[in-house]
Amino acid sequence: MERSAGGVVFYDSGGNGPVYLVMVNRKGYWEFPKGHVDKGETDEEAALREVSEETGLKEVSIVPGFQKEISYVYSSGKRKAPKQVVFYLMKTKPGPVLVSDEHLGYVWLDYDRAIKRVSYENARKVLESAHAFLMKSGALKWT
Repeated sequence: MERSAGGVVFYDSGGNGPVYLVMVNRKGYWEFPKGHVDKGETDEEAALREVSEETGLKEVSIVPGFQKEISYVYSSGKRKAPKQVVFYLMKTKPGPVLVSDEHLGYVWLDYDRAIKRVSYENARKVLESAHAFLMKSGALKWT
């Protein structure tokens, strides 16, 4: 089974709540940044590395207490393989995203727009859970 890790990245817009990063991949699907867990890496290390590589964001931190795992069958050509992806909630500061060659673009959206933009149902459920956790946790303030 292939294992990947990634992040539901957000920044605090002040009084208007969190703004989430959604990226469009080369196939035109809107998703969150994620990628392979390398040998010897923890899921958290892989998630932070992948988010940094795919977005260029340097000031990103994992919000403690949130972790959501999804499973699906990944297709690459004729090859199909089971895949597990663990997502972390990640806080950053507003700023430009330097899109890697794995994506075509990005957008920062409030929750209502982000939940509509994300292409896959399992990713929408991750965002739903992350947003609910964030609203209860009080993690919107930088300390």
